[in-house]
Amino acid sequence: SGINPVTTTAATIVNTGTVTVLTTPTIALSSNGMVCSGSAINLIASPSFTNYAWSGPSAYTQSTSGGSVSITNATNAMAGTYSVIATSAQGCTATATGTVGVVVTSSVTTMPTFTVCQGGDVYLTANANGASSYSWFGPSAYTSAVQNPTITSILLNQAGTYSVVASFVSGAITCTQTATSTITIIPASPAALNPIPTVCSNGDIALSAPN
Repeated sequence: SGINPVTTTAATIVNTGTVTVLTTPTIALSSNGMVCSGSAINLIASPSFTNYAWSGPSAYTQSTSGGSVSITNATNAMAGTYSVIATSAQGCTATATGTVGVVVTSSVTTMPTFTVCQGGDVYLTANANGASSYSWFGPSAYTSAVQNPTITSILLNQAGTYSVVASFVSGAITCTQTATSTITIIPASPAALNPIPTVCSNGDIALSAPN
């Protein structure tokens, strides 16, 4: 530079390195597909990843080191698409999604207790919103597929607890809810009138009813 230029020979420096391109990992996500309300949603992802970030309906999020989660007490709001982002030991990620449906059930309302005289009638009742069918089971091998069955001229051996199972059907999935009714039977008491004696015409007949 200036009036006395200096010229030098350029030096070339070469650096080398190795770049390894990892195969993008793949992941699969499975679930129990359709579940009954109140049961657990089970999600299972491919193993061999170091971290799993889960997300889903109702703002569900969870991070695990293992490839499975169980979400208890499923509700209708939990139905929908679930996602998992899995991270490998090398820092690569893979994503998978799965859909879970929830069969909505409701509790069964029954008349909890009955007290009836022997030979009387009992009117069993059951109601569950959205139920597809009802099945009753009780003492002396009693069964009925009627929602509100009647037991006529009830016998002593028919006393006890009756169970009703309400079924909720969605496709191939059937969910159930159960309730009970208890029947107490008052035995009939034998009764007889005292013999009526022979009386004279125009006489009095005394009738005495049993206690």
